[in-house]
Amino acid sequence: MTILTEGPRPGECIIDEAENDRSREIITITASQTLLANQVIGSVVTAATVGAAAAVAGNTGNGTIAAGSPAFLGTVQQGTYRILFRSATRFDVIDPNGLNIGSGVAGTAFSNQIVFTFTAGGTAMVAGDAFTIAVSALTTRWGAYDPAATDGRAVPRGVLFEGVTTGSGATARGVGIVRAAQINAKKLQWLGGLNDAQRTAAIALLNGQAGGLTVRTL
Repeated sequence: MTILTEGPRPGECIIDEAENDRSREIITITASQTLLANQVIGSVVTAATVGAAAAVAGNTGNGTIAAGSPAFLGTVQQGTYRILFRSATRFDVIDPNGLNIGSGVAGTAFSNQIVFTFTAGGTAMVAGDAFTIAVSALTTRWGAYDPAATDGRAVPRGVLFEGVTTGSGATARGVGIVRAAQINAKKLQWLGGLNDAQRTAAIALLNGQAGGLTVRTL
């Protein structure tokens, strides 16, 4: 007798979601992915417009910032970054959500979400001087959540509604549950090889992100 095994059904992880499909978003799956329905997914930015660094009015120092090549990493966010100086040569970088994502020093490339190098000028910067860098027009690709990834997929961003497979060099459209929904943790699918601690950490990250995506253990 042939035994048939039913795979995960599309959307079966959804307990409740917002009206008018507001919880869902049409997404583009990156190449070389085999994703199951209800799989936890992350995203990577493959293209973005990064504006030139703009000195904030009232700065004392006249140092300059040169963008890297490329000027962003796959984890970059849309919005305005702020480079805030603590001394003549040291600064903090604040992301569009107001979070400090790292510190930097003159003459050494800063590389976390955005990439740039600050060069001191003839007049030294002082504490409180700042620059802004605006990021817009992001192109985002989605794939399996992978805590070992370095391209942005190490952060879980949502759950795939229906399974999608892409070939080498090929992308495909899918539907992601990315906001305003309650999800049954027991129905989630994961990248092979993840342990309980990694899955628990991913669920905590999903619950902590903005947008109201809530994962419940029933």
